[in-house]
Amino acid sequence: MAPSRLASRVLLNEEINKITDPLSEVKQLGNNAEPCAKEFKGELSWKDILFWKDLRNSENTPIAIEHCANRVSSGNAFVGHTLQIREYVISEDEPQPSDPKVLTRKYFIIWKDAIHLKKEKIKLLQEKIDKKEKIGSKQKDQNSKTDSEKLSKVGQPKLSANYKNRFIAQKNIINLQKVKLEEQNKIIEELQLGIIREDLLKSLETTKTNIREIFSNCSVKVKCKMPALFTDENKTFMLNTQKAPRIIQHMEQRAIHRAQNRQIILERKRIIEEARQQMLEEAIEKKKVVEEEERKNNLEQIKEKPTDFYNKLLFRKYFQELCSYSKKCKDNNLLARRHYKVKLLQKSIYNWCIFIEEKYSVKYDIADAHFAYNVLKRTINIWHNFIIENVRNMQVAEDVYDFRLVSNTFNHWQRYICAQIILEDKYMKKAERHYKRKILLHYYYQWRSLPAVIQLEKAKELKKQKWREKVWEVLPDYKPPEDV
Repeated sequence: MAPSRLASRVLLNEEINKITDPLSEVKQLGNNAEPCAKEFKGELSWKDILFWKDLRNSENTPIAIEHCANRVSSGNAFVGHTLQIREYVISEDEPQPSDPKVLTRKYFIIWKDAIHLKKEKIKLLQEKIDKKEKIGSKQKDQNSKTDSEKLSKVGQPKLSANYKNRFIAQKNIINLQKVKLEEQNKIIEELQLGIIREDLLKSLETTKTNIREIFSNCSVKVKCKMPALFTDENKTFMLNTQKAPRIIQHMEQRAIHRAQNRQIILERKRIIEEARQQMLEEAIEKKKVVEEEERKNNLEQIKEKPTDFYNKLLFRKYFQELCSYSKKCKDNNLLARRHYKVKLLQKSIYNWCIFIEEKYSVKYDIADAHFAYNVLKRTINIWHNFIIENVRNMQVAEDVYDFRLVSNTFNHWQRYICAQIILEDKYMKKAERHYKRKILLHYYYQWRSLPAVIQLEKAKELKKQKWREKVWEVLPDYKPPEDV
C-alpha cells in the first residue's frame, strides 16, 4: 500500500470522524424524539407553559414539535449519507485488521512519511536561510571595509545607534569642561602677567636709581666718552639744568616717562604673545597625540567585537537547533503513541457502540431525550448569562474609557506644566550666569585700573599740597575747606 494513499486515507478518516461524531448524536436524538415524546407525553410537553416558566428566559415562545421533526429528518439523511461514505471508505481501503503489529507497522509508515516531508521542508528553509546569511555576510564585509576607510579618513570611529546618545552627552560634558579649563587658564595667565608687570616696574625703578647715581657721581670726561648710553638721562639732566619754569620741566619729564612706558608695554606684549603662541602649539600637538591613541584603541575594540559576537551567535544558534531537534523527536514519539492509542480506542468504541445500540436502543433513546432537555436548558442559561455579562462588560468599558480619558488629559496637562517650569528654571539659570559673568568682568577691569586711579589720586593730593604751601607762604592763617 502506497504511503501517500495511507496518509490521505488517515486524513479522510479524521475529517469524517469530526463530522460524524456530532451528527450521529443528532441522528439518534431525531430517531428517538418521537417515541420518547409519546412515552413521556404527560410529563414533558412542549406546549406546556409551566415548562417554559422553569427556564430563565421565559419570554421565548415554545418551539413547535413539527419544525423539530423536519430538522431531525434532514439531519438523519445527511448523517446516514456520511456514515455510508465512511463505511465504504473503510471497507474499500483496508479489511480492519485486529493484529496490533499490523496497526503499528501501518502507523509507523504514516509517521515516517510525515517526518520525511517535514525534513524536506526544513532543508528547503535551511537552504534559504544559508543563502540569506551568505548574502548578509558579503554585505557586512563590504560595509566593514567602507567603514574602515571612512574611519581612516575622518579619524573618528562610528558608534552604533544604541551608544550614539550617550556619546553625544559625554562629548557635550567634555566640551563644557574644556571651556571652563580655558577660562581658568586665561585668568591664571592674566594674574601671572600682572605679577610679571610689577616685577618689571620694580626692576626698571632700581635700574633708574642706579643710573642716576652713576650719572651724578661720574665726571664730565666720562659723560663725553659714552653719550649713547645715557641719552635719556642727558635729556632729563638738560631739562633739569635749563632755566625754564618747573611746571614745563615737569611736563617734559612726564612726556619722557610716557614714551618709556609705551616701549616697555609694547615689548611686554610681544613677549606675552610669543609665550601664548608656544603654549597653543604645544597643546595642539598633545591633543593630536591623544586623539590618535584613542582612534587606534577604538579600531582595535571594533575589530575584536565582530569575532566575539559571531562565535557567540554561532554557538547559540546550533545549540538551539540541537535542543529543538531533540524536543521534536520526543514530541513526535509521543504523538505517534497517542495517535495509535486514539485510533485503536476509536475503532473499539465504534464497534462497542454499535453492539450496545442494538441491545439497549430504548434505554439510550430515553437517556438521549433527557440529555437533549438538559443541553437545551443549559444552553439557554448560558445564553442568558452571556447577555447579562455583555451588558456589565459594556458598562465597565464605558467607565474605564471615561477614567482613562480623564487620566490622559490630566497627564498631558501635568507634562505641559512640568515642561514650562523646566524652561523657566533654565532661562533663570542662564540669566544668573550672564549676570554673574558681567559683574565679574566689570569688577575685574575696575581692579586692574585700581593702581592707576591710586596714582592719579596721589598726584592730585601732591598738587593740592604744593598749592597750599604756596598759599600759606602768602597767607599763613589760611585754612583749606577740607581742614575746616
